[in-house]
Amino acid sequence: AAIYDSYDRDALKRWTPYPDALPVLGKLSAAGYRLGVVSNIGSHAVDTLLERYNLTHYFEIILSRNDVSHLKPSPEGLKLALDKLCASAERTLFVGDSLNDILAAAKVPMSSCFLLGGESRVTREKGDSATFQISSLADLPKLLT
Repeated sequence: AAIYDSYDRDALKRWTPYPDALPVLGKLSAAGYRLGVVSNIGSHAVDTLLERYNLTHYFEIILSRNDVSHLKPSPEGLKLALDKLCASAERTLFVGDSLNDILAAAKVPMSSCFLLGGESRVTREKGDSATFQISSLADLPKLLT
């Protein structure tokens, strides 16, 4: 954990939300969607990032690597989120920007949406196994109607 935390501290200097995150979260929240975060980064980094950009209040639950024994692509975090939200996998869409996100959703199983531009900028992942693919968060509300 200490090694991961040091990487998180370094990455916190560079991380910013997707440009359209705030308006999309506002739109989804106003429409009554229940939102959560399941992240492979540590709780300090997740909390710091969400607070820094005034995003925390949009999420009903926030889970980090500190809440699970196995990171994504294990489905553990997603299953824990569903349990805490008392939500069914059949009525949930998991949005992720890495192949591990999509693999975890497939193992639940639940629908997934691959957001191009996260890790895929470096790894060239295409997220072909995802239920949906989007290139901008602004495209997400269209999938949900």
